[in-house]
Amino acid sequence: MKFSEVYFGGYVYPRSMDELEWELQNAAQSDSDAIILLMRSPGGYTYKVPEIGRLIEKIEKPVIAYTDTFAFSAAYWLIAACDAIYAAPSAEVGSVGVYAETFDYQKYFDDKYIDHKVLRSGDRKARTLDGQMDEQEIKEIQASVDKIHAQFIEHVQRHRNINKDFLQGQTYDSAEALEKGFIDGLADSLNDLENFISSQTLNQGGTMKNIFSFFNPKSPKLLATEGAPEAEAQVGGMQVSTSAQPAQPATQPNLTAKITKVVYAGQEKLAMELLASGKSEVEILEALYDDLKNRKAAEPVVAAPTKDELAAQVLKELREGTPSAPNTNEQTEPNVYEQYKAIENPTERQAFLKKHQAEIERLSTQSKKEDQSCQLHS
Repeated sequence: MKFSEVYFGGYVYPRSMDELEWELQNAAQSDSDAIILLMRSPGGYTYKVPEIGRLIEKIEKPVIAYTDTFAFSAAYWLIAACDAIYAAPSAEVGSVGVYAETFDYQKYFDDKYIDHKVLRSGDRKARTLDGQMDEQEIKEIQASVDKIHAQFIEHVQRHRNINKDFLQGQTYDSAEALEKGFIDGLADSLNDLENFISSQTLNQGGTMKNIFSFFNPKSPKLLATEGAPEAEAQVGGMQVSTSAQPAQPATQPNLTAKITKVVYAGQEKLAMELLASGKSEVEILEALYDDLKNRKAAEPVVAAPTKDELAAQVLKELREGTPSAPNTNEQTEPNVYEQYKAIENPTERQAFLKKHQAEIERLSTQSKKEDQSCQLHS
């Protein structure tokens, strides 16, 4: 599976939004299967942020956000538009809030005996420059801040199931963010996330539809594809909570169904033990995730051929590979043993041995009969 990686770091301001827009459009037009947006930003201005959010929504291929540091305020506005959000265990996200600030320097000027005048056309122009703001103007600025915050909340809740009480400017570490629905899963690194998505997609058949299983349930692409607002989100086979509701006790049947539906082969026993332990949903999913990582780190060990198998292969080499001098004008096909030696991948070697097992056993039996015959006539 091929990914386009788009990196955004630093403050959000109009020029940086221009650059992000350009990179996202290039990634959307590339031959990649999905886009990974790596976000490392404390936020910034709101200018052009809603427009870039809508651009992300319109990109036809999956857009998956990942942060290994933080994605606050305007940065979270951007990644909330993505089809899924993942974070490193030490990362933080959130700060869904808006603020404006003004500075009244008039007292400073008076103290320093500075005569500061602002000449304006329009009674309400540049009122903050000389401390001429009245209560009505302060209320208007506050109303503007409240309006943008309401738009921010609407944007987030349109994409994610998050309680409004959690959208008042708070920041959350990854564990809290996962529980409250800000993110869909954890990954130690961008490489881990890409590997898990690739392996899970391939394990499920390799079709692009399967990548939607990694999406948050309110992803527009997921809803358009499967029409299932309650669809499960998972990363590398790990079921994650995308609801702002408290985790349900492991004894509830619906949790059992959710967990057993997404575990990898070989994790069934562990899943049942975790369900029986009474752990919360997040704790169960984290344990399954860690188990999956450990399985991934342990490469499968393929047993080496036995002496009998090697003897049979050598015998075949002698029978098929050492006739009279070959015709140099003819292309000779490598014998079985030479083909075996040329295979470097242990898994492919084992598969090759299984494929030719019958021939090897026949030659091995024939070799033993010939050995016995020689002993009788000696």
